[in-house]
Amino acid sequence: MSPRPPDRRVGPHVTERAAVVPEQELRQALHRRLALMTLACGLPVIAVLWGVELRKETPSPELLGFYPTLSLLCLWAVYWVSRGRPVDLLLRVIFTLNLVFILEQSYFGSAAVQNSSAQGNLNLYLMLIANTIISYLIFNIRPAGILTLGAFIASFGLTVLSFALNGALRQLLFTLQLQVSTGAILLLVHALAWYKDRFTTQSHEQRVLEYEASTDPLTGLPNRRSLYRQIEGLLRDEERGDCGSVILFDIDHFKRVNDLYGHPTGDGALLHIAGLLTDFARPEDTPGRWGGEEFMLVLPHTPAEAAAALAEQLRATLSAAPYDPVGQITASFGVAACLPGDTLTRLTTRADSALYRAKQEGRNRVVLADPDRMPDHTFLTA
Repeated sequence: MSPRPPDRRVGPHVTERAAVVPEQELRQALHRRLALMTLACGLPVIAVLWGVELRKETPSPELLGFYPTLSLLCLWAVYWVSRGRPVDLLLRVIFTLNLVFILEQSYFGSAAVQNSSAQGNLNLYLMLIANTIISYLIFNIRPAGILTLGAFIASFGLTVLSFALNGALRQLLFTLQLQVSTGAILLLVHALAWYKDRFTTQSHEQRVLEYEASTDPLTGLPNRRSLYRQIEGLLRDEERGDCGSVILFDIDHFKRVNDLYGHPTGDGALLHIAGLLTDFARPEDTPGRWGGEEFMLVLPHTPAEAAAALAEQLRATLSAAPYDPVGQITASFGVAACLPGDTLTRLTTRADSALYRAKQEGRNRVVLADPDRMPDHTFLTA
């Protein structure tokens, strides 16, 4: 069985996969908050409208039955959300009930038309705008736009029909003014939703590109470019007197693994090592793939002796964890600590030189770079 790709660490106590909450979980959290806000705002509004309808001389029987029913459904929705149940279906129910209420109010709310009844439609259009915003949060752009347009046309048509049946066509002028204003706002909401969707898509694509540019595609670990940034952080810490170190190690006789077992098994061995390295690393450390069969562990706040001790523990961990069908896999380690005036090239060259010495001295061992010793060979960082 191939081991899972390791989580990529990006900071203290955080891995990249842990830091980026899955999109589905973010969506559920957003919808849960949206449902609670909708219910918190909707229940008082329903209560007020119910009271206003009761005080009318000729209250609408349809609305008198609709308000208590809607209140009970809202209370059930509060219970549903508070119990941690899935909110996708609930939000669609809320949206549908709001839409039914808007259409109901469009017709029956204007049935008993008075001289100022058109003014009362202002609340109706405000609810239409609010429900439109909810639709764009729940649905994709296209279905939300279709629902918005359909609700707007249906509401306007029912309101005009109600005025016409009650002989109040004079008041259509004010209603048309509200319709034009509401339509402009709904168009603005659609434009903002479209912009948000495009911005979110582009932002996601940018994050994917950045992730791919700094991540090893096989192991999921930070690649050399990403490790460069972590090492630069060590050098900045060293300028403030905070010593850090790097551990560079190379799998022993890895070419033999590929030759004997094939490259797929070799890739599995690399994944195996990457998983062990990730599990071994402390929360503040950054494990990465330096290239080929070479890996690195960047250790902030860790002087040379402590880094060498950690490297020895890691060497023993790798040696004690065989990978089937290869068996035991060992590695050679070079450890280098930051020195005053270090550059990225000087630090990594010392670590590579120590690794080279570990291989010369028999492999499967840890060598701590001598700060006074010149590198045995040239190391290229490009």
